[in-house]
Amino acid sequence: MRTDKGAQREHTALIAKPVDTKNREVSSRPWNGQPFSAVSKGYDADRTSQIERQAVTSDICKVAGYLQEHLGQKVTAYLSGVKDAKLVGQWAAGKVQPRPMPGFRLRSAYQAARYLVDAYGSETAQAWFFGRNSNLDGRAPAFALREGTNPEDWSFVVSAAKAFVETVP
Repeated sequence: MRTDKGAQREHTALIAKPVDTKNREVSSRPWNGQPFSAVSKGYDADRTSQIERQAVTSDICKVAGYLQEHLGQKVTAYLSGVKDAKLVGQWAAGKVQPRPMPGFRLRSAYQAARYLVDAYGSETAQAWFFGRNSNLDGRAPAFALREGTNPEDWSFVVSAAKAFVETVP
């Protein structure tokens, strides 16, 4: 296997999922195994705005599917506040719609997860959602989402994810 940049670009081209704005398709940037600084790698206001827009405009089944793929079905169920993890699969398949509160939690979790997955990959994103977070008074982000009862609670999780990504390792 070639290890030069050309091979890396070829690999990236094969696994990348482009954003389909016409169909409001949720996508993710392939991760190259290296963390990045938000400022040095161009994680700018446009990218932030794009993720915010997708969190609001994407079909909830796409949002649930993204979270299920990158965080897992049980984690997604937990942070959305439901007990039955099978519901996440039904949401992702478009068979049923989540109630409003779990739906709002899903959209906030999606936004936070996009920042983390894009920067560090799925494994780190999963760990971040269950780690103690000083920006959330020591609570785990998944718990803060699950127990939060209003948009301000959930926005703190998104802000904490952005702060984590923007921190230079």
